Amino acid sequence: MRFDALTLTGAALAVGLLMLGCGQGVEAPRGSIPPVPTPSAASQPVEVREPESPPAEPLKFQEDAMDELESGDLGSSFKLVREARSLTPDDPQNIFLMARVLAERNRFAEAIKMLDDLAETHAEARLPVLGQTAEWSVIQGEWQQAEDRCRALLEQVPDASMVHRMLSQLLIREG
Repeated sequence: MRFDALTLTGAALAVGLLMLGCGQGVEAPRGSIPPVPTPSAASQPVEVREPESPPAEPLKFQEDAMDELESGDLGSSFKLVREARSLTPDDPQNIFLMARVLAERNRFAEAIKMLDDLAETHAEARLPVLGQTAEWSVIQGEWQQAEDRCRALLEQVPDASMVHRMLSQLLIREG
């Protein structure tokens, strides 16, 4: 038996009418066609509501942006993190994520500036910012800047062996 779109539409309409029963309305699922009023309900006005779009959640945008970043789709990641930032522009996680996306796009100076500004407004972000920007400074070839950031980190956390290693590699590189 061959089914075409008209047959399927007719079948859907018939099922919808059967669901309505004897003049008793059944609420249609969200996003579906509003039910056809039965004769007993025809005298009552039918309210047709537009489906509400779910509220945008910055956390969902962040998660999706991270997934795209990890998969290497920098364009999608950039768009998603911009959406998250438009909803919560002062969220440190959004700012850090945007900086990561910029760095992946080889826009290190912008990423470093963004994180430096974040460290000024959020003291708790200072240590992670120093560590991340020191790494980006090395990649960018700004060895003195990286050294200064490593030394600032070691003032705060003197036993950070990872920072000691990074600093020693920088000093060897600089001669």
